[in-house]
Amino acid sequence: MGPEALHRRSALRRAVVAGIAAIVVGGVALTVTIRASDGSGIAPRTGAQLVADLGSAPLGPLTGTVTEHADLRFVLPAPCKHATQGCGPLAADGTGSSQFDSLVSGSHTLRMWWDGQDRERIALVGTLGESDIIRNGPDMWIWSSTGNTVTHYGGPPGPASGTPAVSRAPLTPGELTTALLRMMSPSTAVTTRPSTTIAGRPAHVLQIDPDGQGCLIDRIRIAVDAETHVALRVQVYGTHDKRPAFELGFTQISFGAPDPSVFGFNPPPGVHVRAEQDDATAGIDGALARHIAGSGWTSVVEMAVPFTDHGPGGQGDGTIDLATAAARKVKGPWGTGYLIETRLFTTLLVPGNRMFIGAVGPAAVQRAARSAY
Repeated sequence: MGPEALHRRSALRRAVVAGIAAIVVGGVALTVTIRASDGSGIAPRTGAQLVADLGSAPLGPLTGTVTEHADLRFVLPAPCKHATQGCGPLAADGTGSSQFDSLVSGSHTLRMWWDGQDRERIALVGTLGESDIIRNGPDMWIWSSTGNTVTHYGGPPGPASGTPAVSRAPLTPGELTTALLRMMSPSTAVTTRPSTTIAGRPAHVLQIDPDGQGCLIDRIRIAVDAETHVALRVQVYGTHDKRPAFELGFTQISFGAPDPSVFGFNPPPGVHVRAEQDDATAGIDGALARHIAGSGWTSVVEMAVPFTDHGPGGQGDGTIDLATAAARKVKGPWGTGYLIETRLFTTLLVPGNRMFIGAVGPAAVQRAARSAY
């Protein structure tokens, strides 16, 4: 595989991993319509109250286990000579993988420890391995037990927070909820659903119905802890979906400061440590995003995508091979680009390390990209 193909594969992998996060960049002020909750077993809250609860709830120290399930259904181009399951909609299954890029498909388990913005640890537990993101003050480490490399980010700390300037895609229900709430527009409908129990805790259920012609997201349901107002589960449905296309929720959660030792990290003997400064390769950095078309839920965002891949030979874990096969070539003023379609978002990767992404169909994304040239 030549350098150009390797860089393209790397960028496509990052584009797909970034999808859920990138569709929630931006947003405007909030006004909601309200339907009363039935409040089964817990004191009722209106939709407006739950939105306010989520916006003001501090994510205090906690330890928890989160399960993630993604069924994005990559739409393959024809002919699909690289596909192993035929043409048409495809759900590549990354279940059991311990690589973070496998989160685009299948079911996964993540363990998390949180003690404020400057100390966190998230572990993706696979069948035969584990990958970790450890943030401790100005340092962040990304480590995988299946590789021989540890990435250390120790760039200038973020303003007032003491955290590294590098950021990542949302990996907890609270982070994803915060990003989704930024998409709210004055015409977004917010209602409630019957209460539920998540991780043994009573929870209200908030439903958000995105507005905007052509939006690929039909509805979002957020389970809100009745006592702490922390988001316990997020479910995102595509149009006409009966089951969530993406779900992220706690199966276990306890509040209280984790043992400080969990945030310490010493690279294993023989492992190569690759030092990075202010780099965005760990995830979505909002400073790199530029809104270019649409508004609210139908926004299309342009982002810079680093064309780097430090994995062995630039290969993914097999799951991303299918995601890469789902990309089809499209031509425009950018030259030749690569388009990825899923149930929830569309991504266009073009020369010059540029990516255009939105929760809309391919025509809208390409139209927005043309306006940027």
